[in-house]
Amino acid sequence: KGTGYMYSYSPEHHCANNGSRLFNVTKEHLHYLVWNHSTVKVSKMFNVSDVAIAKRCKLLGVNKPPRGYWAKLSNNKLKVDLRGLYGNR
Repeated sequence: KGTGYMYSYSPEHHCANNGSRLFNVTKEHLHYLVWNHSTVKVSKMFNVSDVAIAKRCKLLGVNKPPRGYWAKLSNNKLKVDLRGLYGNR
């Protein structure tokens, strides 16, 4: 009774997709991907969220382009190509 909305938690259902969401990538390959494609595009390549890509970058110590980088690049408003400045540290 009430709202008609029912939420049920099932551990089996919750964990069912965990195996397919794991992805392995080297630091060098991830660095190449995030500096040549947007995080959203990279996340679709691995079938994970963009947040998962950001967390993996942080875990591996891969610097990502700053916010707005791809928009500025596509609008030719980027004064300097930052790929050389944000090296693999």
